[in-house]
Amino acid sequence: PRIVSLTPPHGEAFVSRTAPVEIVFSEPLISDVLPSGPAFRRTTAGRTETPAVGTWSSLVDGARRQVVRFTPSPRYENSTVYSLLVKGGFGGVRDREGRPLTDSGDIGSSFHQSG
Repeated sequence: PRIVSLTPPHGEAFVSRTAPVEIVFSEPLISDVLPSGPAFRRTTAGRTETPAVGTWSSLVDGARRQVVRFTPSPRYENSTVYSLLVKGGFGGVRDREGRPLTDSGDIGSSFHQSG
């Protein structure tokens, strides 16, 4: 599998406080990696890192792609960096044939809520 799209895109600034994070994979994934979702954390201006709060959902769309979505609840905090880590390699995201997203390493992305 591969990541087809990721929103908000890496490095995006001024993201809406209610914007969902959506990861679209090229094909369906093994269900045991879902719906807990990838690691999604927030880092405040004081450099304190904690898990982002919200809910994960997942579905296979009409094009047979896995769509994983995080909806924040409550809203994202102002002046905060949000970082997403999709685990690759052994024990990470795999398609239904058992093939990993990456042979080794993880895929990361982040965005900034400036308020």
